[in-house]
Amino acid sequence: MKKPTEPLVVAVIDPVDVTSGSPSVTITNNGNAPNTDATNPTGYVSRSLPTLNECLAEINVLPNTSIFYSGPGYHLKVAEAVENRSYLKGYRPLTGLWRDPTWPDSWQFHPEKTEQKKFWEVCSQALALATKGTAYVMLPRGKGTEWKKGSIWDRMEWPNLAPGVRVIRIDPDDPEYQEVIKEGDCLVE
Repeated sequence: MKKPTEPLVVAVIDPVDVTSGSPSVTITNNGNAPNTDATNPTGYVSRSLPTLNECLAEINVLPNTSIFYSGPGYHLKVAEAVENRSYLKGYRPLTGLWRDPTWPDSWQFHPEKTEQKKFWEVCSQALALATKGTAYVMLPRGKGTEWKKGSIWDRMEWPNLAPGVRVIRIDPDDPEYQEVIKEGDCLVE
């Protein structure tokens, strides 16, 4: 007697994180994968890093709205400063400029820290290139262009600001401190 042939059922899933330590995806005899949303328990889905042009397309940068920062825990200090310092009204860091707030999730939560760093480098460069008018940068205590060499601000943001961008350095702890560190050759109002 010939065994009846059942149609082959295939599960179609998105790419899954296959880095060391990731749970395996098993296709069962009925074609269902235990993890059909193609994510591991951390919610990470593997994607290649975005290009500079892709980052530029995903951020919405208006003139006189960019605020940069470089220092440990400064993302929290910037959020507080934007809320409490009147001269920062309307300014937003990169994390507040995404057209789709979920777009960066695949990279900013990447299990490999080097991939996260590469993502922030390319998107930070995009922010610098898109910035117009006056920008602020929150840096640790110092004067002028004294800051940590090798930081994303030092390598990706500062050198990619257009000549016309005016940059004002602000202190995380002193709301009154402002120092113009780049005059710019024109202002966009």
